[in-house]
Amino acid sequence: MKMLVRRIPWCALLLLGCGEGSADDPDASAGGSAGAVVGGAAGALAGGSAGGSAAAGAPAGGGAGSGNAGTAGSTDGNGGAGGAPLVCAEPPSIDLVSPAPAEEVTPGAVSLEASTGTTSSSSSLTFYLRRVHEKDFTVVVLPDTQHYVINSTNQRHFVAQTEWITQNRQVENIVGVIHNGDIVNEPQIMSQWDNAEAAMSILEDPLPDYPDGVPYIVAVGNHDQEPMGKRASANNFNARFGVNRFSGRPYYKGHFGDRNDDSYIEFSAGSIKFLALALEYGNLSPDEQSWALEVIRSHPDHRVILDVHELIGASGNWTGAGESFYELVKAEPNLELMTCGHNLGESRRTDTFEGHTIHTMFANWQHLQEGGQGRLRVWRFSPTAGTLSVRTYSPSLDEEYTSDQSRFTLPFDMSDAAPEFAPVAVVGDVSGTATAMPGELDAGTDYEWYVEATDACGQVTTSETRTFSTK
Repeated sequence: MKMLVRRIPWCALLLLGCGEGSADDPDASAGGSAGAVVGGAAGALAGGSAGGSAAAGAPAGGGAGSGNAGTAGSTDGNGGAGGAPLVCAEPPSIDLVSPAPAEEVTPGAVSLEASTGTTSSSSSLTFYLRRVHEKDFTVVVLPDTQHYVINSTNQRHFVAQTEWITQNRQVENIVGVIHNGDIVNEPQIMSQWDNAEAAMSILEDPLPDYPDGVPYIVAVGNHDQEPMGKRASANNFNARFGVNRFSGRPYYKGHFGDRNDDSYIEFSAGSIKFLALALEYGNLSPDEQSWALEVIRSHPDHRVILDVHELIGASGNWTGAGESFYELVKAEPNLELMTCGHNLGESRRTDTFEGHTIHTMFANWQHLQEGGQGRLRVWRFSPTAGTLSVRTYSPSLDEEYTSDQSRFTLPFDMSDAAPEFAPVAVVGDVSGTATAMPGELDAGTDYEWYVEATDACGQVTTSETRTFSTK
């Protein structure tokens, strides 16, 4: 077993349960929910004196431990109780007891046990835990909604889409929404913009986990321009979905010039960061190209999704404009996904340039009954499996579509992303074994854990790291 030893300042021990305490204080056994701990001679935990409830300094996710207080002593480093000199022995030993390496355990009854051996000196133990991989998460893509906004019969599908996103955001772990453009059909008809706003504003409603609404971005399609196909003519789009609408939302990060024709947002899934960049329909000007590349290159730690209204056709072939977009970004190592609508049908393609892979996906069902009957794309990312699974689903019909172009899985490596270790419990004054209860964990998940032991002299030993899985 490899152990690391270091020393920390004496003053830091006050955060590890080495301050004054009273062995007679009944409140020293402040319990807790997740992270409640039981030690051999458990005493004061992080958060101050041994006799109080866990307060400032308690580790995130962990509750106060139970046990009797340790022996009161001075805090000047010169002596213990009664001024006796502090004698520093060998650094503390620490062994992980259970779970055993690679053991499978019940997620609701996990206990982490560690031992300091038979040493006569006591130590404070801090238990650290993390998932080996981030949780699976979802990005939702809304293809052309232009025929939903033309009447109330079709509009119900648009509303069903955004309501489904907000209602299922936790079950699906939805972290962002991308609209492929053509949000309306006839940009001069204001009632269509009213309908588009009514549906999309559902995503903006404050939620406990998203106080500024679910992060979303909208690309400018040719039907959002007036006249159609003319760049920088999306005036009603900018009046309804312009910079002012998004300014102040933390996920909204910028735009080109003073309009929202080209913009970008950021969102994350745990430690995995994404940047979604929406560019207007048609050929970019040199200045827009430079701006887009600067946005991508200034976020090297983000995985970039490019949202453009037109890129490929129903056979997976590049359109003229689409190929120019690909040529612009193909050498950017963090540009990994491209999404579009515009043409009719659905397809995809995968391109590799100098070892760098970009997946491009296209879907648009505006030509089908009632404008597509609410079909949307559900991108499900699995960091554990290293995949991106795509579903086509209609919330208004509660129907899945399972053709080869509607449902498929792509390789998407996220092995470099893992959560940080977090302290789940601290047990003070341990000479022997201590147990931490991290609370309910996710089923079917791999976890890693280790323990730090700190003795009265500030000597710290770090245990090995072990992995276990939940059933």
